[in-house]
Amino acid sequence: MGLVNGKCIYTEEMPNNNKMNCEHTEIFRKAVAQTYKDFKKSDSFELSVTTDLKNRETVIENKINSQEHGNPAQEAIKKGLYNFSGY
Repeated sequence: MGLVNGKCIYTEEMPNNNKMNCEHTEIFRKAVAQTYKDFKKSDSFELSVTTDLKNRETVIENKINSQEHGNPAQEAIKKGLYNFSGY
């Protein structure tokens, strides 16, 4: 959809006719772009997902070339920049 009120509005189709709606701020867009650049330059990438079903909490950790790397998408979900519908 493009920029609306300074945020990049983005919708992605998900499995089973669900949707992910995003409102990316400029800072977030730059963080995601840098992460993609880091992935592209890397020799290795590790992803660890831990879910506590009782507390409904999920922690996603990334490592690029064996070094801890932030996860801007996870931070965006925590801040409410991503909205999932249909689940």
